[in-house]
Amino acid sequence: MSNAKLIFVLSITLSLFACKSEAPQSTISTKEVVAPQQSADGADPIMDDTDKRMSWQKPFDVIRALGPLEDKTVVDLGAGIGYFAFKLLPKCKKVIAVDIDTDKIEILQGFKSTLNPDLQENLDIRLAQVNDPQLAAGEADIILIVNTVAYLSPRIEYLRNLRGHLKSGGKLFIVDYKNKRLPEFVPAPSFDNRLVLYKLEDQLEAAGYKNIITDDNTLEYQYMVSAEI
Repeated sequence: MSNAKLIFVLSITLSLFACKSEAPQSTISTKEVVAPQQSADGADPIMDDTDKRMSWQKPFDVIRALGPLEDKTVVDLGAGIGYFAFKLLPKCKKVIAVDIDTDKIEILQGFKSTLNPDLQENLDIRLAQVNDPQLAAGEADIILIVNTVAYLSPRIEYLRNLRGHLKSGGKLFIVDYKNKRLPEFVPAPSFDNRLVLYKLEDQLEAAGYKNIITDDNTLEYQYMVSAEI
């Protein structure tokens, strides 16, 4: 990334963080604090190995849990400014980054412009509506929802509608906070704004998903749930 682009993106990011409150502003976007750096392969403009989030979020453990991705289209639903989207990009056939926050979409577009043309071609950024992720029917192999599912409402209906955007054999993959006391460096919402694992399992079943598999061991502070259509 050129110094000019880095300064531009950093200034936008810092100004946005200064004016945002701690509470989530929408049902899809997430609060993120990341350092705008470029990874060695140029695929991740917000990669930072010293980032505190790296230590507790363990993004590459999450990505490994998604399985083989070489020929897959992965939707990052609630992408924020691309913490997962850019890490997924070199591993997938296509990444669709979706958010309802126009400011975060603008930052995503700025980061995208710094990538090489091949990676830019494989990244699709979409501004969604509260009840419409702006996805086509059968478009996604995997829909990834990180730190966001608790804010989807009405949740069962939203999850049910997501099924129509998955290809045959596709899956939904959810990562969210455990319902226990977490250290201060983990920016989890209050207990009232967390979705207890068994309730999520029940809601996925009510939304028509099958083969619901939970993993609350791999990540210390979060659970992972996969479900198929």
